[in-house]
Amino acid sequence: METIKHLEQENQALRDLSLSAAGPGSAASGPSDLEPPEMAARKDRDRHAAKEIKLLKRTIEEMELRIDTQKETLSTRDESIRKLMDMLQAKGQ
Repeated sequence: METIKHLEQENQALRDLSLSAAGPGSAASGPSDLEPPEMAARKDRDRHAAKEIKLLKRTIEEMELRIDTQKETLSTRDESIRKLMDMLQAKGQ
């Protein structure tokens, strides 16, 4: 979870840098301190970070689903064991 927050912060910082480098007005207008190859590299990093964040979020959702499923399975198993114990205790009496 901490990794996702870190990546989101990094992604936001990169976006902020992109906007501030473009100067006043829209990102497409005004002079830029960066040369086009640098801007392209920054955009590639932004896209890569966004894809990575999306993948990590999806992975976390899948892991949470697996955990919930395992909890249900364990709960069902525990209930079955309790019933078996009750049956054995009833037979012993």
